[in-house]
Amino acid sequence: KAYLEEQFQKLGLKYFPSVANFIFVYLPIDCMLAFQKLMDIGVTIRPMKGFGEPNAIRVTIGTPQQNEFFIAALKKVLEIK
Repeated sequence: KAYLEEQFQKLGLKYFPSVANFIFVYLPIDCMLAFQKLMDIGVTIRPMKGFGEPNAIRVTIGTPQQNEFFIAALKKVLEIK
């Protein structure tokens, strides 16, 4: 969890600190677009559009390797180097 929160801070993404096994994160793009692009890379997240948040996703905290893979995929989707 600490790794993901640190990475979100580095990427300038607003998120809600969590005590659960997931983190709610705001993206600078539509969550459905992010969802599709991440799925194409092999990452599943939960888009929050159905909950009235068109730019937010819910990310389940995984293993260190899964979290690193997710951050790398998210950077690709957001076109961040």
